[in-house]
Amino acid sequence: MFCRAVSLLVIMMTVAGCGFQLRGAGLAQGMTYRLVSEQEQSAGYADFQRVLKATLERSGVREAAPADVTLRISSFQAETLDGAVNAELRVAENISTASLELSVLDGKGNLLADEILLRQRTAYRMDRSQLLGSYQQQTSVEQDVRQALANQILRALSVLTRSTTGLASADSESDVKSNAP
Repeated sequence: MFCRAVSLLVIMMTVAGCGFQLRGAGLAQGMTYRLVSEQEQSAGYADFQRVLKATLERSGVREAAPADVTLRISSFQAETLDGAVNAELRVAENISTASLELSVLDGKGNLLADEILLRQRTAYRMDRSQLLGSYQQQTSVEQDVRQALANQILRALSVLTRSTTGLASADSESDVKSNAP
């Protein structure tokens, strides 16, 4: 029994010492957001919006009408282009790209970040002898690109909210110090 307790303690100390953190731990739990986008978005935007909302939900940020932050997305583009060709001049590589411009506003409508350009790009090989597998691979890569772009938004939101929270707490600390007798 004693050996189990010691082993568990050693494992917990190892995990704590290696810098392990739960995903989403950087964002304030209970934070709310509102998503605003242009009227005319490309066809793939609905898929990306679904991925973004799920990513934010998993990190503890929920969608609400009066929100702590507003995410304004414009110029969303997602495309898959033919890249390199093989010796028979058939497509051997594809390139999937997704990009957008992001602006972040706080709950009062003040601009925290204006037009951050986010882009994700992945190149992958195609096997022309396996067309069904190639289609599945393309679909999977496009999904991964959308998820990576949503993760970039989450990281940007984490940095912006951390910096504004840090500024607000620094301001309140300086107010307390200046009002001290």
